[in-house]
Amino acid sequence: MIDVAAYLSRIGYEGGLSPTLATLKGLHEAHVGAIVFENVNPLSGQPVNLDSAFLEDKIVRQGRGGYCFELNLLFGDLLREMGFAVTPLIARVWMGVRAPRQRSHSFLKVDIDGEPWIADVGFGGIGLLEPIPLRDGAEVELPLASFRLQQEGELWVMQSSLPTRWFDLYGFTLEPQERIDFEAPNYFIATHPSSPFTKNLVLAKVERTRRIRLVNRQLTIVTEKGAEEQQLASGEEVAAVVRDLLNLEIAPDIVPDAPPAL
Repeated sequence: MIDVAAYLSRIGYEGGLSPTLATLKGLHEAHVGAIVFENVNPLSGQPVNLDSAFLEDKIVRQGRGGYCFELNLLFGDLLREMGFAVTPLIARVWMGVRAPRQRSHSFLKVDIDGEPWIADVGFGGIGLLEPIPLRDGAEVELPLASFRLQQEGELWVMQSSLPTRWFDLYGFTLEPQERIDFEAPNYFIATHPSSPFTKNLVLAKVERTRRIRLVNRQLTIVTEKGAEEQQLASGEEVAAVVRDLLNLEIAPDIVPDAPPAL
């Protein structure tokens, strides 16, 4: 069982506790604003365990973050404990290119009063701030980004807005997943030499007025004024920025020297 009080304290949530849409929206925004998307464990050769107790200790008690498998599975545990109907799903990440790719992104379907919603607290700095209705053509307009769902037969496509067009983030079907179904893709993402998470430092956080993304030494901060980019000079500088900006401690020697490869 999840320690709900400790989890809510971790994300700074003080709203309602009943399993309503307002609660889901509040929890979702609080979660992505407080818990950093990060891949420190894969990059430094540490294990990534998807067991609930392990994730709760790492993310809630140790104040760490994680990536999609960790963040969304633990968020799903919290939602169930609070009375929500939750179904884990899995997607192929496209990032604008619909090439054949393995399923490597987990997220959640949450049913409230007979209506399904997509919740995703684990897609990094370009992900959702709040849930979006699972409905063809549904759009969520946010201060720094807009999102849309498109249905193409059995396929659903999550899109984000660019200045001149919609950008495909990932594609998925509605086949329910069990926790065991994430073990193989998680093992690949966390350990395989070709996984971007074993070669690059990736950290991100989503807020209503700011989106932060750090890939290796490339820091990008998006606000209503636009995107500001900065190339950090060393692993020590990266560690200092991560500590001050994201409240996370990392070892400077894990920061790759190479330019971002994502």
